[in-house]
Amino acid sequence: MIFRYGEEDGEVWATYVGGPVRRGYLVGVRRGDLLAGHYIQLDESGETSSGRCSATISVLPDGRLRLTETWQPATGEGATTSVAEEIAES
Repeated sequence: MIFRYGEEDGEVWATYVGGPVRRGYLVGVRRGDLLAGHYIQLDESGETSSGRCSATISVLPDGRLRLTETWQPATGEGATTSVAEEIAES
């Protein structure tokens, strides 16, 4: 899955696509090394889902960012975790 994040004055937004997700959006806030927000996405079967997400931001030795994320669906069904790492631009 590929995420494209933006941030300005603590406001964070992202678009994402990949795997079973045809289109996804995230909006939230960053306070220090913590990110909190909400997401909504459209899957390959045409179904939508939404929920909350939170992440801890850390810096890798080479300067890229790593997000350790928790995704909680609005339905309250099982939260999932993931790790996202910044792709270095060539």
